[in-house]
Amino acid sequence: MNFEIIKVFSNNVVLCEDKRKNTEIIAVGCGIGFKAKAGTFISDSAIEKLYGELSEEDKKYLSDIMSNTDSEILDIVEDALKIIDKELKEKLSIYFHLTMLSHLSFAIERSKYGTIIRNPFLEELRVLYPQEYRIAEKFIAEVNKHLEYKLEIDEVGFITMHIHAALRGVKVSETSEQLTLTYELVKVIENELGHKIDRESYDFIRLLTHLKFAVNRVKNNIKIENILLPEIKKKLKLYYKISQKVAKFAEKNYNILFNEDEVGYITIHLAKIKSKDLDIF
Repeated sequence: MNFEIIKVFSNNVVLCEDKRKNTEIIAVGCGIGFKAKAGTFISDSAIEKLYGELSEEDKKYLSDIMSNTDSEILDIVEDALKIIDKELKEKLSIYFHLTMLSHLSFAIERSKYGTIIRNPFLEELRVLYPQEYRIAEKFIAEVNKHLEYKLEIDEVGFITMHIHAALRGVKVSETSEQLTLTYELVKVIENELGHKIDRESYDFIRLLTHLKFAVNRVKNNIKIENILLPEIKKKLKLYYKISQKVAKFAEKNYNILFNEDEVGYITIHLAKIKSKDLDIF
């Protein structure tokens, strides 16, 4: 046995020292912390997950979270995190683990007092990140099995954002920024069209997906050619003008510069929304 317990956080989570490397790590396993004490050793076979070497800053951050979170909540979150590992078939970093513990502990505490933080991007998240959204639904369903005060569907959205950010290796704020941009571009389009686009329609899915990739192309300086552009300008004048307004909004508010080719493709999507059987070319 190579792992000596330093501190017990819950029935299933302990801080321990790897005697082979003389480093502190987090060990997770069913019941490994139950009635355990500092100084005792854990059987290697009882450990389900190990989080490797931690910086001093991470140790302090983790200790603060663990010390201020009910041990029952820690075990609930740890069990639910197994769903994410299983679905993704990979182990995400200790930073994802810390973030999820912090986020969920506060979310559960808020739910006890009926305080709900709404997520305005649920439809966008469901369309743009379907895998992450589906996993987040399972995660929240598992957590809610053990809670008296259930977490709302808004938390599915927030967990989706955390999973997506972790998979891309970026901050959640970056995911949030892209969602905000896409959300606001759709609002501009709806205002110009004079109606709300059906969130369950293929039109919405296609439009949202196109905007997502269009923004990514601009950010990564990827150019695409639109050979239909002259015909689009000629036959879809109204929708081209709307698309130009969308482009101006993106440039003014987010410094995203859609070129004419991108504006043309957006135009086609808008025209398709208004005329289901559009076939102009």
